[in-house]
Amino acid sequence: MERIRTSSPGRVATGAALYVIATLQYAIAQLVAASAWDPPYDWANNYISDLGNTRCGMFSMPHAAPELVCSPLNAVMNASFILSGLLIIAGTLLLWMFWSPRKVAITAQVLWLIAGVGKVVVGWVPENTDIGLHTSAALNIPVGNVAILLLSIALFRRHRMLAVTGIFVSGVSLIALSLSIAAQFDRPDLLLGLGAGGMERLSGYPANFWLLMAGILVLSNTIRPPKSITR
Repeated sequence: MERIRTSSPGRVATGAALYVIATLQYAIAQLVAASAWDPPYDWANNYISDLGNTRCGMFSMPHAAPELVCSPLNAVMNASFILSGLLIIAGTLLLWMFWSPRKVAITAQVLWLIAGVGKVVVGWVPENTDIGLHTSAALNIPVGNVAILLLSIALFRRHRMLAVTGIFVSGVSLIALSLSIAAQFDRPDLLLGLGAGGMERLSGYPANFWLLMAGILVLSNTIRPPKSITR
């Protein structure tokens, strides 16, 4: 049997820190960009991508009603999308051998890389410039949640708390995403009173919470890999 050494402590700490920074700067950027709106940004009915829209006026996502969009600090939000994606990619590469060498964990991390690329594209191509490419890149949300689900399965025996949390948040996110998509086809009742933006946040924010939690737990040494892994 082959013994595989895990990543060095410095590499692991850096990767975990990048996860934490990715989520915190993303949250702060939304607050900053939203604060510049006049009239005020509607957290329930405006999409997250509206914060990165580069023009003022009426705008509608596919199958959605038009909404007034005017984000003077769109550059802040788009830079945050790109930075978040790059940090997720870098953090995933640094933590590559930390979690597990099992195929399901490797698959999860490949999906995390794809999700990171998608987030970069979301910021690079705002919704009003190429809605097709933008919405395709926004698939980073379900891809990231599937990654969390697979990684949680791989970690269930060794890191039970993180795994259970991951299974829960990915389940909530994927259900919310399904309701959000279905609601766009003449079923607004499926938004459960949260609004289109609120349901989008319910589908996207849980993954950010898990990423933040994972980073903090790794940094605090609450989660440690075995000294070596046998496969």
